[in-house]
Parts: sequence; C-alpha cells; structure tokens
Amino acid sequence: MQRTDSTAFPGSMGRANEYEASRAHWTRTEALGVRGSAAVTMIDPEVGSDEIAWHARSNGREVSDGYDRQLWEVLYGARGDRMPFDVRWRFDKLYQPQRTTNPKVGWTFTLLDDHGRQWGPLDIGEIEQGSDGEAWTGSFRVWFPIKDVQKGPLFDGRTGAVTLRISGAPGWADFVWKFRPAVGAMAED
Repeated sequence: MQRTDSTAFPGSMGRANEYEASRAHWTRTEALGVRGSAAVTMIDPEVGSDEIAWHARSNGREVSDGYDRQLWEVLYGARGDRMPFDVRWRFDKLYQPQRTTNPKVGWTFTLLDDHGRQWGPLDIGEIEQGSDGEAWTGSFRVWFPIKDVQKGPLFDGRTGAVTLRISGAPGWADFVWKFRPAVGAMAED
C-alpha cells in the first residue's frame, strides 16, 4: 500500500468516481468484543480529496478553493499536521449494554508505528449512535498527530505499518495498514 505524502489542499484533483473504491481500499474491519465489530478507515489524503470531489458532485457543484479548502482543513488541519480515521461500530444488544458503546467513556485509542512510537488522539469528533433492532450502531471520527517535535513525523519514508489500537469496555482490536517504505529511505538507527 502506498500512501499520499502531501496534505496540501489538492484543489480539483479528487476523483469523485473513485471515492467508494478508494475508501474501501483504506478500510479495515475487525471483531471488537463479543459479537461486535468495527470498521476503521484511514482517511489518507487521496481518500480525502476523492471524498471532497464526491460531496461536491453529489451537491451538483465543482470543487472550489474556498468552501472545499475549509473542509480539507477540518480533515487535516490548517498546517496538515493530523490524520483522521473514521470509525463505525456494531455491537449485539444481548452482549453489550448501550452505556459501554460510547467511545468517549472508557475507550482508549492509540496509534502505533512499526518503530515502536505511539500517539494519543488529538480529538474525537461528534458521535452518532443508533440502533438497528438487534445491535447498537455508531460512528465518529478520531484525529491523530502526524508530526511531533520529539518523535518526528509519523510517515517518515521508513514507516512500514501503522496500527490503530482500540480498547475499552466492549473489547479491543488492532487495525493495521501496511506500507511500502520509500525507495532510498534512511535505515533505522
């Protein structure tokens, strides 16, 4: 898997027709607790630009620098210093009381790389919760820093894998994305 290096606003470079396939490529699904599951999408800048183009087309308009640049900054920050992840979950009502399904109460989120570095979340966005009759369902977005003065950048050319670890009352799961290190990247010390 190859990720997009730049978090600079891509303008009209997004591919609305490729959004669903691009999103599926960056989504990982794992069991979470007893009869529960979560699907997590790393919103790589490629996915973000495709998503913005898709929303613009869905609203019958072209991508614009003003409005869509603001959407981009919500995703990646004004300085391009964060990475969003979309999380969707489903828990069987027989095994999980609804109070345990709120990610802001008793859940932890840790982003790890294959060099042993760890990051905590910068923010957990608005949580949408519901029910489909048999299960509690929900979704939210969580952001992690991708630049750190002490740890260096998350994606430094040597990064071979990133893991989002979710743990809490419902259970725990690791969602893993593997990457091809950049050609000529410096070897690890």
